[in-house]
Amino acid sequence: MAQRFTEATGLKVRRANAIYQSEDHPLLLADFDRLIVGQKAGLECKTVSPFSADKWADGKIPAHYMAQVNHYLAVSGFDCWYIAALIFGEELVIHKITTDKEVLNNLIAKEEHFWKYNVMPEIPPVPTGSEGDTQQINQLYSADDRNKTADLNPIRNLLDKRQELSDQIEQMEQEKTAIEQQVKLQMQDAAYGTAPGYKVSWVSSESKRVDSQRLKKEQPDIFNRYSKNVSSRRFTIIHAA
Repeated sequence: MAQRFTEATGLKVRRANAIYQSEDHPLLLADFDRLIVGQKAGLECKTVSPFSADKWADGKIPAHYMAQVNHYLAVSGFDCWYIAALIFGEELVIHKITTDKEVLNNLIAKEEHFWKYNVMPEIPPVPTGSEGDTQQINQLYSADDRNKTADLNPIRNLLDKRQELSDQIEQMEQEKTAIEQQVKLQMQDAAYGTAPGYKVSWVSSESKRVDSQRLKKEQPDIFNRYSKNVSSRRFTIIHAA
């Protein structure tokens, strides 16, 4: 990857071979991928599967990679950082991110706040709703104690807010579906439709799916051989009006 970057840009790179620490903000550490020879700049290399290629389309950079590169800029004090992404082993995408003091100051403040108010006192940050937060919480509490019932009165306001959002989402989903139905009526048997800024398709497709109930009944040995137990906690909230 680094060699491909050099061939594409003419810039020579070298391995960092060290853990770097910010002089002005000692809490900030980083393990750089490569450094650009003769410049106050670095290089971060990524390999991208075809399933994630769309996240790099039209000049985009995934947000978590942008945060990583800006962290490197904050630690190093460099002028810029390059990020090279090799998509499916073929297409090489290169971006140059220059230092933005406002962005870095905001990032540094958030990182130092996280260290002071979350890491040191061992207090988890407030969840953001991200998939990563869900995975982390599920890993922390993968087992349940069915002899315990938690008192949720202290966060009753959050439950009320969630119910309010659920009602709004249900209404908006119904409105969205009604619009889609009107579009289908307009298209009739046309497979494709266009409007300024939009391309619509309504095409037939076929797929085969395993009838698991029938397979279990008629071929139980095969069903059991290719089945596996999956353990997880099911989360539900029932609103009693």
